[in-house]
Amino acid sequence: MSSEERKNLASKLIADTPTASVLIGFDGFVDDILSAIDKRHDINSYDRIDTIKSYAERIAKLSGVSGSIEIDLQQQKLGGNAPIMANALIAQNWSTNCIAAIGEQDHIHPVFKEFSEKCHGIYPIAEPGNTLAFEFSDGKIMMNQLASLGKVNWNNISDIIGEKNIIELVNKVDLIACVNWAMLPFMNSIYKGIGEILRNGQKNKKVFIDLADVMRRTVVDLREMLGVLSELSKHCELILGLNKSEVFQILDALDISINNDSEKNEDIVELTRKLDLHAIVVHETKQAYIGTRGGDFYLVQGPYEPNPKLTTGAGDNFNAGFCSGWLRSLSWQECLMTGVFTSGYYVRNAKSPQVNELSEFIMNY
Repeated sequence: MSSEERKNLASKLIADTPTASVLIGFDGFVDDILSAIDKRHDINSYDRIDTIKSYAERIAKLSGVSGSIEIDLQQQKLGGNAPIMANALIAQNWSTNCIAAIGEQDHIHPVFKEFSEKCHGIYPIAEPGNTLAFEFSDGKIMMNQLASLGKVNWNNISDIIGEKNIIELVNKVDLIACVNWAMLPFMNSIYKGIGEILRNGQKNKKVFIDLADVMRRTVVDLREMLGVLSELSKHCELILGLNKSEVFQILDALDISINNDSEKNEDIVELTRKLDLHAIVVHETKQAYIGTRGGDFYLVQGPYEPNPKLTTGAGDNFNAGFCSGWLRSLSWQECLMTGVFTSGYYVRNAKSPQVNELSEFIMNY
């Protein structure tokens, strides 16, 4: 986008007062943000292991001899795709409801206390998982503990919230985001439960799906889930959010020939049509693009930051920014720009932007 187009987008964001409501679910994690230590100089200073490659080489040296690596806790924060995305939408003034694994009904985990107070509606359904997030200059390694997330299923959600209440909630919101299929073993039951409500209700509901890291799931799981999404898409406007790796894994699972040039639209448009979705949006480190059922394709370059303060949650902030644009009925190009700049601000400042901060960042970058 040109400088003038970015200024127009920034002006739209400032001028518009959000009136829609959203529902985000269904995971939840306590994130421990960690650095791996290379050399410690004294109690207050050390050199960290800077890259994933260096970390891998350090671990490889321990093969056959054992050893230890010191770590330093940089921050403990709320985690999980749903809470982070919901938090980012709250920052942009959307009325946000969240169903998530953030604790039991009578005891929300302390790390989610401030977040839960900002939500329009908060529905704790299980104890959170735990993520050890090792941050490096060239990426991150996240180690997850998932034992409590077996409770994240449609039957349990209906029992805790109440069948009548969940139907009312799904019907009244303007957008539903279901995130982190990869780590929630019973997410398909949630897709089906929501689909059943929408089948008997509105047909133009906006639904956003993000899968997270699908590498941990089998090809059989992938194919089954994509079939469920195709069925769900019959009852709503469904957009699937992916990263580049997930695109290739899904294309491979569906035996679609892979085009390694992500700036060409053939793969993403073919995949959108094959799954019969409203659109597929793909976010990468330096760019994002979208392909629609109608054959449209748009790509934007993002505000890349080579030395980010925080990368854990960058994709969730992209999703929040994109959905914020979608809820505002912006053009697809503007939705992508809102996404990449929300993410770009987050990695630079280790927090989600308020609307005025996002607008200023877009205008002045």
